[in-house]
Amino acid sequence: MNDPDHGLLAILAGLEGVAQQADAEVMDFSGSVVSYGNAPGYRDVRVTFDLRPIGEALGQTVHAAISIDPEDGENLARFIAQVHRRAWDRSHARRPIDATPDEERPRWIDRD
Repeated sequence: MNDPDHGLLAILAGLEGVAQQADAEVMDFSGSVVSYGNAPGYRDVRVTFDLRPIGEALGQTVHAAISIDPEDGENLARFIAQVHRRAWDRSHARRPIDATPDEERPRWIDRD
C-alpha cells in the first residue's frame, strides 16, 4: 500500500501505551541505569537508562541511550557528588532519608 497515512497510522499504533509529551512540557521519569560506556580517548560518555513515566501520564518503560558531552558530564558528576555529600552531612550526624539501615557513608564522598 502506498498510502502515506498508512505509514503514519502504523507508527502511531506502535506508540500506544507510551506517554506523549505536550509542547513545552517536561515529562517526569524514574530511571535505572542499564549500562554506560565511552570511546577510549574521548571524554563523552553514553548512559543507557530504563525510564518509567511518573504521574498521570503513566505508560511503558522507555529504553533510552543518552550521550553526555564533556562539559555536561563534569557538571553532572560535580552535582551528584554534592547531593551525596549533603545527604551524608557529618556535621549534623545525618543519614540520607533513603539509606538502608546498614548502609555506610561511601568513602568516595570525601574525595575531590
